[in-house]
Amino acid sequence: MKMAIALLALISLNTFAACEDQSISFQVNISEQTFDNSYDNDQVAFSETDNIQVINKTNKREIIFTDALIENDGAGNFFVVGKNEAGESIEIYHDHETWHYGLTSSFISLREDEFNLSQIKDCDFEKLFNL
Repeated sequence: MKMAIALLALISLNTFAACEDQSISFQVNISEQTFDNSYDNDQVAFSETDNIQVINKTNKREIIFTDALIENDGAGNFFVVGKNEAGESIEIYHDHETWHYGLTSSFISLREDEFNLSQIKDCDFEKLFNL
């Protein structure tokens, strides 16, 4: 019984993995269809089920961006940009050659909150994109 609970907890942790540090957590929740379409087009709009989720850990504020686009060059480089109804925006650039050192030229701007995402070092493909 204990082993089953531990296994379930491990599966849950892997399901909700995200890029994060002490003050922020974020993840791109995108369907395989949208992601696959991004290989064939310059920019692809998110579908109704896709979003970018951000949590400001300091004030427990959760921000969801549904109005977003993804660019994918097919070589492991991704650019995701989104905005929400409040006028907040997010830009994430993921370079395949440097992603294990952190995101490159990336930031998030949330009303009074502003975070430099390039400081986050542990942000691999699986943590960034919840496919």
